Amino acid sequence: MKRLFFIASLIVFCFASCDSKPQRSSSLYGFASFADEEEEMVYICTGPCSKKYHKTEDCQWLGSCSEEIEEVTLEEAEDMGRTPCNGCY
Repeated sequence: MKRLFFIASLIVFCFASCDSKPQRSSSLYGFASFADEEEEMVYICTGPCSKKYHKTEDCQWLGSCSEEIEEVTLEEAEDMGRTPCNGCY
């Protein structure tokens, strides 16, 4: 269901007219996110071997991140192939 919503959102984003008021913003990874909807935010390590997402920025497993820690939506993290951290979830 989330994937279907994401695909529909992407289609709307791509076909929106230029003169309409923007109600969305693009994240770091280019996925459309709507400002009116509350989205769960998670944290990821941008390191090349990182495969998990975390509930909080203070997760002990993020302490070993060799790159930057980024805040993204849960949907974006899942679309990147990330899975939940066993320590957080």
